[in-house]
Amino acid sequence: WKEKDDLLVVLRAEASKLRISSDGAEVLNQALAYGSAKNRKAIVKSLKEHAAEMALDPDSCVALLRAMVSVDDTKLLKEQLVIPLISASTTAELAEICTDTIGHLAVVQMLVANSASYVPKHMLERLQPVQRPNPKTKDKQLAPTTKKPQEKRRAELAAAALPGLLDFVEKDVHGLATDEFGCRVLEQVILTCNEVLNSPEAHLSKCLGEGERETTIARLRELVKTVAKLSVEVVTEDEDVEEDEEDEDVE
Repeated sequence: WKEKDDLLVVLRAEASKLRISSDGAEVLNQALAYGSAKNRKAIVKSLKEHAAEMALDPDSCVALLRAMVSVDDTKLLKEQLVIPLISASTTAELAEICTDTIGHLAVVQMLVANSASYVPKHMLERLQPVQRPNPKTKDKQLAPTTKKPQEKRRAELAAAALPGLLDFVEKDVHGLATDEFGCRVLEQVILTCNEVLNSPEAHLSKCLGEGERETTIARLRELVKTVAKLSVEVVTEDEDVEEDEEDEDVE
């Protein structure tokens, strides 16, 4: 594996170029899956300015999803991927990502890792945990390439993403709720907030901290009211349309 790690040192310098082609994006995915922590860190840093563009691409998006389930340094992920995708994007850019057939996956992945409810099967197959020989053992027994428990990583990422996503969601509940893919983002934001509400001792609540947890719960309650009000308005509109159609039939 020393030769492979040496090759990754060369590849990581070209990471931003690899994302452009389908084959290159898969090399990037594998490099993030099998690479050392140092190589992963270098790759993630080089992708920061391209994160929004990658989220919309069917091939390079997989590398973003892989990074979120393979890189142990969640502070690095927050600074290099989460912030660029959420806080640094304009509202219009983030709206495009959240309502895109591929883009919304990158946002949902921040809140729940590799969910079969959202991520297509052919993508999930490319995101499974991998192992490599452990150089610290004499027999080089296979060991996972990540050390951090998946739930802990997911909680840390979700805590980093949730405040910014709530800022975005609150501005356009109607737009997200009425979009095929935007409603998935809205759904997962609400589910994640509900987890904060119902599980005060869970990793996610602890990662948020007491003050941010209380703020999240308050924002959840307002968000639920907005969604409920929107649902009533949609039902009313549907009833009005049905009445108009009935009147036309009578005439």
